Amino acid sequence: SSFAAAVWLNDDIALEEYSSERKGKHGRKYSGRCDLYFKTGKHNFNCEAKKITCGIGGKSNPSKTISLVKRELEKAYNDAKKIPEDDEYEGRRLGMCFVVPRLPKAEIKNKDNHIIDFQENIKNNKEKI
Repeated sequence: SSFAAAVWLNDDIALEEYSSERKGKHGRKYSGRCDLYFKTGKHNFNCEAKKITCGIGGKSNPSKTISLVKRELEKAYNDAKKIPEDDEYEGRRLGMCFVVPRLPKAEIKNKDNHIIDFQENIKNNKEKI
């Protein structure tokens, strides 16, 4: 919803959770649901999105976080491949993964440092994702 709102605030178009045709095994089509459609400028996107929450700070494990992001992004990618490419207005297929960091209350005072470390960990491991 926050992503859709950002698209709207940019005076573009976003539609969440709508019915769409899907592509199953052997190219058979069936009725399904798409997480997000958005248009920005001349570009249209049909998106399958996943959301994960992961711990930062404390006893969190950065390599576990990277594995979790990779797994959920692969799921989104595979779901996006089920969206047929037939319709020129449907746009490109896109798999997205929204990562929500969670920090223990005892570490709120240092939240900026933990968030920066978390972002750096994601950036430094993007080739693994």
